[in-house]
Amino acid sequence: MGASFSQAFPPRPVFTEKNLPDLTGRVYFITGPTSGIGLQLSALLYSKNATVFLVARSRSKLDIAVEMIKSLHPLSKGLLYPLGLDLGSYDSVKASASEFLSKSQRLDVLFHNAGVLAPPKGSENSHGVELQMGVHCLGPYLLTNLLEESLKDTARLPDVGIGETRVVWVGSSGAMLTPKGGVDVEELRNGKFHDHPPTTRYCISKAGEYFLSGKFNRILKDHGILSVVSWIGSFILNMFLHKAIQGAYTELFAGLSPDLNLETLKDIDTWVIPFGRLGKVRPDLVSACKTVVDEQSGNVVEFFAWCDEQLNGYL
Repeated sequence: MGASFSQAFPPRPVFTEKNLPDLTGRVYFITGPTSGIGLQLSALLYSKNATVFLVARSRSKLDIAVEMIKSLHPLSKGLLYPLGLDLGSYDSVKASASEFLSKSQRLDVLFHNAGVLAPPKGSENSHGVELQMGVHCLGPYLLTNLLEESLKDTARLPDVGIGETRVVWVGSSGAMLTPKGGVDVEELRNGKFHDHPPTTRYCISKAGEYFLSGKFNRILKDHGILSVVSWIGSFILNMFLHKAIQGAYTELFAGLSPDLNLETLKDIDTWVIPFGRLGKVRPDLVSACKTVVDEQSGNVVEFFAWCDEQLNGYL
């Protein structure tokens, strides 16, 4: 009860733009930056002279976001690059990653901020996968794979400390509401996943996102790179309680706070909760993810195999 109350009514953010150093030369890739939390996060980074790639489907909305951010921070010496990306299309993901790599030689933090909530039954990505699973898991999984070498190259730079290069996955407390084990891979294979109510599919896709963060944590930690899940809070349901900037502070903490490092995130039972604190993940999800960390078999290993099957030819 106490933990639930604390997450619904979190203490004030302790890591804000006031704590940020000058970010000249640092590069950030943010999906879903045209409104709300993503827009606020982009503006915070730009205000400190960062180079920010604003990544979304709609070019017109991206152009509006760029002008809005520039008007908020007219003295910034940062750079804003709009970049088209549809997370529901693997071809679009691949093209967007290629365009980014042609424009930037470094990537300090990859923010998987974009998402979709409870679309109508039958909604699918461009490849026939349920839309939320495609946008929250398969698209970001492919994107992270395609940008992995850029992250590693950045982590090796002399001006980058251990743990400063990161991948931030915007999670949800909905992952804690899933059936035991989080993701039933057999349902993904036989199509029964589509039969769940849209909010249930959303929650399961967010559990899958947590598993993917754990996978990349195992892959990247030896390179000094953090992969962390950040739950920004229930802003859709509680907009009267919290402002978008507070959710942006949660992501900012996950992406840039020096309080996060290889030691504080050594256990995969930890994620970032509002508005910039460490919280604990449901034990059975942690146990499922540990089968991956320990390179054993398990349901989560099957989930990764399913992801690889769906992305065959793109990875």
